[in-house]
Amino acid sequence: MASVEEKRVQAEKILESILGFSVDIGIEVEVLQYFLKANHPDVSKALEERGAYAYCALRTQELVSILVVLDDTDRYQADIESAQEGYVYAYVYNIARPEYSEFGTIKVDKKLNRIA
Repeated sequence: MASVEEKRVQAEKILESILGFSVDIGIEVEVLQYFLKANHPDVSKALEERGAYAYCALRTQELVSILVVLDDTDRYQADIESAQEGYVYAYVYNIARPEYSEFGTIKVDKKLNRIA
């Protein structure tokens, strides 16, 4: 199982692969995780059950795509390579129909806008 620090480093590498420059996600991640726990405990619980480390949230109409890193360190290099093509793993929360929320891969552009 990956530590929180390993997941944070992986999240920064994924973002760097997408954006083309390094980022420090420090306090922003803490705020996101606190917000989820305080305001969306069902989402927080779904993430916790999968060992998912939430590091970024993108909103499109009635969906919130929460980018996550999982415990599977064997996939970390493949995840970075996928991110270079804009594909990232996320928990997609359906605001209107929460029962349709799910984990999966989404595509983002170089500005972190969800495009598929």
